[in-house]
Amino acid sequence: MDYKKLIEKRNKPGDFATDIGVKILEIREGYACGELLIKKVHINPINAVHGGVIFTFADMVGASSTAFCENRVATLNGTINFLNAAIGVEKLIAEASVIKHGKNTMVVNVNITDEKETFVASTTFTYYILKKMKITFEDEN
Repeated sequence: MDYKKLIEKRNKPGDFATDIGVKILEIREGYACGELLIKKVHINPINAVHGGVIFTFADMVGASSTAFCENRVATLNGTINFLNAAIGVEKLIAEASVIKHGKNTMVVNVNITDEKETFVASTTFTYYILKKMKITFEDEN
């Protein structure tokens, strides 16, 4: 697996994740890390990062952690515990770890912190493995 090319593909402009500001920083076997630089569009009426933004961010980084075995996945279920309001933060960091890799599903924990390492949210996602397939990159034939 060429993780460098996979990260480039995940950060390709024009995709939903990149359009909302998600940047994948690292992918390795069973792990992914990403960041989200907070902009005004991410903020809700109480001046906190909107919970839907945090959930989407966690899902995107969580799915990236499953790519090490060339799986394509779809989210079956996700739960989130909001631990602290993300008010006045400049960025969020997500770290995702695969905790179960089954035949048909993968379970991933994702922890979200701010730039001061304050825990913002803890999430668990279950992904359905659509199929194992070679991940290709646009510059390859």
